This record gives sequence, structure tokens and C-alpha cells, in this order.
Amino acid sequence: MSVTPGQDISPLEARARLFNWLFIYTAVATVGAKWLVILRLGGMRLEMSNFGTLVLIGLLGLFIVMQRQLRMPIVLNVLLILQLVLVASFVIRGNSPTIVIMSIAATLGGYSIANAMSMRDSSPVFYGAVTFFGFFVLSSFLAGVDLIGGFLDYLTSGNRDRFNYWIMRPIYNAFTPSSGGADAEFATQLNNSVAGICSLIYMLACAYALHGERRMIPVALFALLLVFTLFSSSAVLTCMVSTFIFALYYLRHSKSVFGLYLFFVVGILGVLVVGPIAAEYLSSNVEGDSYSRATRLRQYAGALGYIDENMLFGVGLIKVDGHVPHNFFLFSFAAVGLFGAFAAGFILLYAISMIVAGAYGGLIKGIRQPELLIATCLPILFVIRCSVGGAGGLPAGPGMVSFALALVAWRGIDWSPVTAKDPEPLQEQSLPESGKAVAAGLA
Repeated sequence: MSVTPGQDISPLEARARLFNWLFIYTAVATVGAKWLVILRLGGMRLEMSNFGTLVLIGLLGLFIVMQRQLRMPIVLNVLLILQLVLVASFVIRGNSPTIVIMSIAATLGGYSIANAMSMRDSSPVFYGAVTFFGFFVLSSFLAGVDLIGGFLDYLTSGNRDRFNYWIMRPIYNAFTPSSGGADAEFATQLNNSVAGICSLIYMLACAYALHGERRMIPVALFALLLVFTLFSSSAVLTCMVSTFIFALYYLRHSKSVFGLYLFFVVGILGVLVVGPIAAEYLSSNVEGDSYSRATRLRQYAGALGYIDENMLFGVGLIKVDGHVPHNFFLFSFAAVGLFGAFAAGFILLYAISMIVAGAYGGLIKGIRQPELLIATCLPILFVIRCSVGGAGGLPAGPGMVSFALALVAWRGIDWSPVTAKDPEPLQEQSLPESGKAVAAGLA
């Protein structure tokens, strides 16, 4: 973390900066890296999904909740209360609450991430991304996977399912082989997890790259390559929407005529040359997901039927075609009634309001800060995953981490328009009073 030469910092400030670095690094480096943390104890197989969120920072989040007595962003409090109500409802009705437990752990991880004092320093994001990609390559090597050969085969065949099976599945089983008929389920889980964290890394890297951090450019490109290779619908849609925002932001703030000229030239070439190839690629993958889309529509229709059955108090855990409906709002409404609808609706509207307000600040008011782009784009992943994600769209994994990091960035935005031609260099800001309070609480 950068410090102005000659600047003295107190031990309290140094400790708070260390926590800030660790919170963000851990969130970016470990969430979704589930293929590294599958253990086999005797005859029992233990899968610790989303290890970074559930264990490394989830327990710390629980400590923070008790220490600060829920004095945190109200949206996290509402989310945690809704999850506890869901668990209570399921237990009373004799349903298994397992589906909510992971989301509760992820929310506790969100509490600890939200204690980071700043997103100004890009170093933990950069090293977290490098660590995550390093895990990917290392586990490939340990599993004996030919990543390059598999990727080239994918480019020539276009068979995404074969890529997932031959590349992702061996990585997932690098430390413990699995037998049985769960191949498709394993591939889907890992595919969505890795694609989600790659889309998160892509958005963070672009936000910093647009403010002079050149080392983030290859990180963004590699993350985007993985997103489109794995093709999780939510991750691809997130990257497409955020890229549109990045382009508008660049046009709004660019002071270089040459830069604008280059942007338009590259854009035109991209539309003419890459456009048809990308369109064919997207259409083939979207067509391949037609069964998944049809299943989701049946789930939504079924959830509406359950809501009509008991709108006031809900009916407990619901499943349609053997799956929990892929929508946070419908799931909460059907499960616990009007309270679930209002709570989930508030959470989603809160996230959407951040996207709208951030876009207005950057594109209309002319505010130029990396925090603004982070707070604008990261909630997109959260909203999309809550709207169409599995397990009821309950916030977990990359979606929850992205929202927690967005809350940190939101707190650091200076809403005064920036008129300087060049952005201020990225460096760790002096510790605000809130950061000192957090450090004191963790001491």
C-alpha cells in the first residue's frame, strides 16, 4: 500500500490498512476456488464451497456482527434478518434449512468485507486476481490437464460442454476424485463459480485501468477471456452491461483527441470484424441454454402459484421440477410471505439504486473516481445472480462479494465533480474516522 514519502503513520492506522488489504485480497483471491478445498476424511467427502467467503472471512464477519451490534450498512442487516426468518420458517415447517446456510455464511463474509476502509488501493485486487489465476493454473497442473490443448480444441469445436468436462472437472477433482452420476451438476457448479469471480475481477480491473493502472489491463483481458470461454449466462451478461458503462465513462472523461479517435476506430473494427463472430458465438451458446431457460420459466410460474396459495405467511421451502426457483424475490415471497417480498425487494432496489446513482454521477455529473465505477458496476453481478441464479437466487459466492466490495467503494465516493484533466494517482487515502473505529474494534 502506498504511502506518501516521509509520511508517518500510527500503529493504529497501519493495522487498519493491513486489515483493509487482507479483507479485499482474501475476497478476490479465494471466493469460488472450490476445487482446491475438497477434503476426504475417512469415507466422508467434505466440500467447502467458496472457501474464502464461508471460512476465512465468514467467521470474522460473525465476530464483527457481535462486536459492532449490527451497526453496519442497513442492507446487510435486512439481508441477514431475512435469511434468519427463512431458516426459522423452514425449521418450523420441517424443511431442511441447508440452502440458506451458505447464504448466511456469505452474508457474514460480506460484513467483514464491508469493514474494509477503502477501495482506493488497487494492490489487493491485483494480487488477489493473480493468486486466483495462479490457483487455476496450479490445480490444472496437479490434475494433469492440458489447458492450452483443451482451449484450442474448444475454439475449433465450439463444444462448451466438452470443455467443461475435460478441463474444469479434472481441476475440480484435482485433490479428490469423485464417482457417480453427478458430472453435470459438478460441471455447472464449478462453471458458474469460476465465471462469476472472473466477471468480478474483470469489472474491478477495468475500473482501475480506466484510471491509469496499466497493470490491470492484462488482468481484465484474461478474466474476460475466461468469462466468455466458460459462458455462464449471468457472468457474460454482467460483463456486457459493465463494458457498455465503461465505454460511456471513457467517452465522458477522455481529454485526448487521439484517445477518442483510437476508441472509435477500434470500436468500428470490432463491430465489423469481431461482431459477426461474437454474435454467432453468443447465439449458439444461448440456443444451447434453451432447456435451462424453459426450466426457469416453469419455476417462476410455479413460484407464483405458491405465492397465490399463501401470500401472507408463505408456504416454506418450495421446489419446481426438483429445483428451488432461480429468483431471490419470488423465492422469498413464496417461502415466508409478504415480509420476504418486502425484504428481498428492498435489497434488490438498494442495489439497483446504487447502479443508477453511480451511472448518473459518472456520466452526467462528471465524477471521475475508481470507487464510482466499482460501486456502479459490481452490484450488476449481484442483481443478475439474485434474479436468475440458482438456489433461490440467495446471495452467495461472487455475487455477495461483489456487493460487499461495492458498499466499501460507495462509502469512499466524493460526489463533487472532478475537473482536473488527469485523475489523482491511486494511493491509499489517510485513515478516515470510520476506519479508525473499525481498527479499534478489531484491536
